Amino acid sequence: MTESLKFRVETADEGVVVTLDGTKCMVRYVKADTGLNLFHVRGDERAPIHDIHFLARARQLANAKAKELGWIRDDAPLPLPA
Repeated sequence: MTESLKFRVETADEGVVVTLDGTKCMVRYVKADTGLNLFHVRGDERAPIHDIHFLARARQLANAKAKELGWIRDDAPLPLPA
């Protein structure tokens, strides 16, 4: 079964929200000094993709949006390990 999945990416209050149309799937990332931090996840057992695949694609889309907004720079140094 091949379906076209439509993701929606929105910014709100120093964060990025990614949803999957037609489902309850949602993830919210908040802006942090080191990039984006995962804040909240909501899955949907009836979604046409597994949660882990949704989260992986949502992360890519959220990072792209954060770069577009200037929140993340490609040339920024990685944080040092704790």
